[in-house]
Amino acid sequence: MDPLSMVFATYIDLVSSTVYETMTDRLGTEIKSVVVKHEEMDIPYSYQMWKIRPNGVCTSYQLDIQKLSKCTIAAKSLFKNTCLHMQNNPKSDWRYRKLKNMYCHAANTYQPILASIQVPEKRTPLQLARSECNIAVAKLMSDKSEENRKAQEQACKKYRQLQEKK
Repeated sequence: MDPLSMVFATYIDLVSSTVYETMTDRLGTEIKSVVVKHEEMDIPYSYQMWKIRPNGVCTSYQLDIQKLSKCTIAAKSLFKNTCLHMQNNPKSDWRYRKLKNMYCHAANTYQPILASIQVPEKRTPLQLARSECNIAVAKLMSDKSEENRKAQEQACKKYRQLQEKK
């Protein structure tokens, strides 16, 4: 390739890349991922078409429901605080307006996951019998021996009797 053709090809590539990036940025067609530290927690979220994707919020915490809950509550706070800040400090840049609309929309519509796990202080005889019946059923499903069948019948019979007394 001669030098003039190479310069022209480089120029065309640069111009087309800039045009493409400008268009995808304005339209917001690509999914963007962000991690923001807020309330001493890293909050990952993603957005596309200038809208926060609810299923893209706090995805890295999905295996721990308590951390997921804490993260989604902090994310709601982040969206609200960011919206308020942007409303109180307006700018005329188109990106700023898009971001403000995105955060304010999320502040109004995003629903955090509220979860707490608590162990009851004292289990009732009915709760204990139900647990024993469930365990016996699980054992019988994995090993259909006569011993497991009798244990399941006995445990579940005890549970049903306690239920009837209730």
